[in-house]
Amino acid sequence: MTDAMSYAAGDNGKTACPYEKAFAFNKETPALYGGQARYTGSKLRMVYTANILNGEHLNIGIAGTNLENWIQSSHAHGILYRVGEERWMWEVDPAKLEQVNQICGEAGAFP
Repeated sequence: MTDAMSYAAGDNGKTACPYEKAFAFNKETPALYGGQARYTGSKLRMVYTANILNGEHLNIGIAGTNLENWIQSSHAHGILYRVGEERWMWEVDPAKLEQVNQICGEAGAFP
């Protein structure tokens, strides 16, 4: 439980994936570090098997298009569906997660 809480807070260098930048997220948190909290809008922390996105997230540039079009261009990129006003669920197959994270990371989608 402590590791999960540290990960969520961006503390102690906890990561969910070996290629995640351990301290990149904590510099985004507004309270402790005075960060911009871009993960609430224009950046993703990482891509997980289940992701809640907003309209700003969908406009992130990926592979010459925006994230919304990129996801919908291939089932290998996951499934995107609306779950509320200005909210979408993006589900990614666990077997494709590393590849999707690599592509999104190289495109600058993460802080």
